[in-house]
Amino acid sequence: MSFYTPAIIRFGIIAPLVLNGMLCGFVGFAIKRLERQIQSRKATYALYEQKQAAVKSLESEINPLRPTHKDHLAILRSDPARIFSQILDNTLPKYRRIELERSSLVFLQDKGSIGRSVNSPCSRIKTTFEGGMGPMQEVLLQIESLMPQAILEEMKITRKENALLEGGEHLAFDITHFCWKSEDKTP
Repeated sequence: MSFYTPAIIRFGIIAPLVLNGMLCGFVGFAIKRLERQIQSRKATYALYEQKQAAVKSLESEINPLRPTHKDHLAILRSDPARIFSQILDNTLPKYRRIELERSSLVFLQDKGSIGRSVNSPCSRIKTTFEGGMGPMQEVLLQIESLMPQAILEEMKITRKENALLEGGEHLAFDITHFCWKSEDKTP
């Protein structure tokens, strides 16, 4: 063994082995870390694709309803008293006077019990009808289905006997609706 042998063994064999071992360890660690990042990003991308598919599915369900939604927004933004009157004017001519007749239509000035808690413009409408239960139910259905902002606040039904010769007993309906107007400016 020569004088240079320990130095050759230390710097020629052991040092490269240690450096190569450290390099291999670092590369192995880096590969594992990159694999975890790749798996994490693949999972994130798969979740993104699932969300996009769900959004497309919801969009396909919602698209046919958009015109109706725009109509409802227009109704919500317009004057509720005018719409209420139009609905009654369109519905009541279907019935004869004996079946259903509007006795009065009054736009009340006070906000009522519900209106005090509402911060948007609102109106109360009191209507009085005389006639049968079936036609009255249809009128109420028309009002409540065409005016999503109409709330039946009070309903009083009494039995009346008509003193005229044209009919016997009938019902008198005193109905109060609360209607609010949307101030939402978004389309």
